[in-house]
Amino acid sequence: GEHAPLGWSIVPLLKNGELRGKCIGAKGSMRIKLERTASCYLEYLGNLAFIVGTLEERDRCDALLRIVQESVGGKIDDVPSALQPICSRVLVPEKARGTVIGSKRANLNELEAELGVFSISLTKKPR
Repeated sequence: GEHAPLGWSIVPLLKNGELRGKCIGAKGSMRIKLERTASCYLEYLGNLAFIVGTLEERDRCDALLRIVQESVGGKIDDVPSALQPICSRVLVPEKARGTVIGSKRANLNELEAELGVFSISLTKKPR
């Protein structure tokens, strides 16, 4: 079958790379999570992110990088359009949030690692 052509993008990290450590994560964990979620290859050189993949994959990775750098406590107002096609919304009842998230986010981190997903919280309820 036909495959979308691969390309590469160079994306400057925000605030002159001030949040580079957050984009990499402990032992590269966030970089790996971003790659798995966006289905691309991601590497950092200085304050630049080099992304290899199809245009759609690179757009997803760029949107995820922005979330990592701009979100406060992993919360955002809305899901970026580049992520809509791969996004599933799960409503977690208020009473169950502590159990689902776990101590220091342990349960959610384990779930993300096991499923190869990236989770975010919306600051407002979906329509």
